[in-house]
Amino acid sequence: HDTVGHTLTSVLVQIEAGRRLLHKDAGLVGRKLEQCQEQLRKGLDDIRRSLRLLRESGAPGGVPDLETLIRDVVKNTGVTVDYRIAPLPRLDPARRYVLYRALQEGLTNGIRHGGSKSFSFSLTEENGTARFLLQDYGKGAEEIQPGFGLTSMRERVKELNGNLAVSSRAGAGCRIEITLPLA
Repeated sequence: HDTVGHTLTSVLVQIEAGRRLLHKDAGLVGRKLEQCQEQLRKGLDDIRRSLRLLRESGAPGGVPDLETLIRDVVKNTGVTVDYRIAPLPRLDPARRYVLYRALQEGLTNGIRHGGSKSFSFSLTEENGTARFLLQDYGKGAEEIQPGFGLTSMRERVKELNGNLAVSSRAGAGCRIEITLPLA
């Protein structure tokens, strides 16, 4: 769900931009379509890799780093992400996976549901705890209806004895805070 949702949101944003530019800049539209193809191929590879991992062990693995995810989102959607990722002790694969998927889901939801064009993100270490903070500057909402992605994020964090808080206000975007014990 996370990978497919992220990929499809990126492709959707590019197609929408291409449609607006169709009669203005055919060369740019062609480049947008090439990016769409690249994203769809990457998404298909991710789905195949995930299915293979599920078949082999049921455990997540091979999670790309957070900066790569941020660069890809910026490149493929045109949003801006102001970020700071502090040096952390080496994270085990389960924690890396949870943080990666939370960032991916948060960015995807901020773009898709909040219409956000900019985000701020930080990952720091405080007293033996990883602290994840993602703020989008989209339209926000008075009430958040958790879907599959947010529910999965909450379950993953809880499995690692962490805490997740999501807050939002209409006109003020959405904020996701996660704390995970490092040990």
